[in-house]
Amino acid sequence: MLSDFVLNRHVPASVQEKQIYTFVNPTNYYFVKSKIYSFDSVFSDGFFLTNLYNRRYGKTISRASFDFSSIAGEVFEACEKYAHKIAFVGAKPSEIHQAVSTIRKKHPMLDVVYVSDGYRSHAEIINELVKVDFNILIVSTGSPNQECFLMEAISRIEHAFIGFTSGGFLTQTAMKPDYYPKIIREYGLRWVYRAIKHSHVRQKLLIQYPKFLFQWIKDTGVER
Repeated sequence: MLSDFVLNRHVPASVQEKQIYTFVNPTNYYFVKSKIYSFDSVFSDGFFLTNLYNRRYGKTISRASFDFSSIAGEVFEACEKYAHKIAFVGAKPSEIHQAVSTIRKKHPMLDVVYVSDGYRSHAEIINELVKVDFNILIVSTGSPNQECFLMEAISRIEHAFIGFTSGGFLTQTAMKPDYYPKIIREYGLRWVYRAIKHSHVRQKLLIQYPKFLFQWIKDTGVER
């Protein structure tokens, strides 16, 4: 199910077909697994799930997430290099333009052709996107909303594009250009940092992670 992110494979010089990618952690793993054939690749967001998956299935996949602690910078650099046109969807109305402004300061050659907050209806945003010439679509509306958005977008938008989910990336970027301190990035403690800062993350850790682990043990136990 899970794979590694390879920049040249997932962000090629020429976008010739529709492809969508997402990232999973214990809170959305089973939702995405139920929709797996809708996505071209699925990546593991977090060391906890990555380690579980590698041990269970004998894989050597690496953690990847769409933020500046992982692959976001590489994707934006590729967009600049290949002159890809990029569209952003996500965050609150008060956050989205600040987030895009911050991203463009880091990547001044980005060709941003569409920006929308994530609090409008999918239909309304996609009705606008079908009229926009873009190559890369970044959707940052949280799971499972963002996965549903990309699945709807790929079914309705006719031209070729590559779509990525990005969780809370745009909201985080609006709050702080380098959301995760260096020491947090180095030691892989993103989840601890977010749990300290956000109550909804603490709720996920206390409720959804144990549910996931119970289901994982049940499923993999049957498979053995």
